[in-house]
Amino acid sequence: MRNQNNDALVILATLSNFWVKKVLVDSESSTDIIFYDAYAQLGIDNVQLRKVNTPLTGFSGEMIEPLRKVTLPLSLGSYPKRSTKMVKFLVVKAPSTYNIILGRPSLNIFRAIVST
Repeated sequence: MRNQNNDALVILATLSNFWVKKVLVDSESSTDIIFYDAYAQLGIDNVQLRKVNTPLTGFSGEMIEPLRKVTLPLSLGSYPKRSTKMVKFLVVKAPSTYNIILGRPSLNIFRAIVST
């Protein structure tokens, strides 16, 4: 019998010097997403938000309009292997169990390989 591990990889990360829990690492996602409730809790000035005209297709196939996009510093790992990169997030106002979804763009920036 083959054991297939399909558990979600959920991590803790630092975004703009704030610890963020419930960060889903999803190598199948084509974009990086921060959900609006988590973004609002950061208290960042909305001047950094830029318009976006591309809708997203949700998990169940529904279309979601991102509010805006924003580039923020994201830190992963712990000293001495901690790394900080600027990541472009789409800000999405939708209910979610997670605060952030890290997709292929950020995984590529960090040169990360997902292994559970």
